[in-house]
Amino acid sequence: MFLHAENDGFKLDANHDQPINEDDLPGLVDAFRDREARWTAWQNRDPSGDWTENWWFAKVEAIRAADFNLSANRYRPRSCGTVEQRDPLEILEELRGIEMEILGEVDELVEAVRGVVQE
Repeated sequence: MFLHAENDGFKLDANHDQPINEDDLPGLVDAFRDREARWTAWQNRDPSGDWTENWWFAKVEAIRAADFNLSANRYRPRSCGTVEQRDPLEILEELRGIEMEILGEVDELVEAVRGVVQE
């Protein structure tokens, strides 16, 4: 069984300490605890249909054939559905905010080092 978390309940920024609403971990814990039922669901799925869950299984034979490479995406079912793209300007604004935060921290470090060097 492979489990994939897109979000762990915190922003993906330099500090990684700002909570967000999206958190895949509780659902993945549930999937793991209920893995026998998930295995049944996996076996009963339509292999040609889209797989939207963030858990999936791989057969031992496939893992052995891949020389025991456990890279999860190697075994992840391919989705045929459309991908919802984020607005590039939204992504750039988010990146700008992260970069500004980093620059602020660098400025604080520069001032701290100046204080130590001047003493």
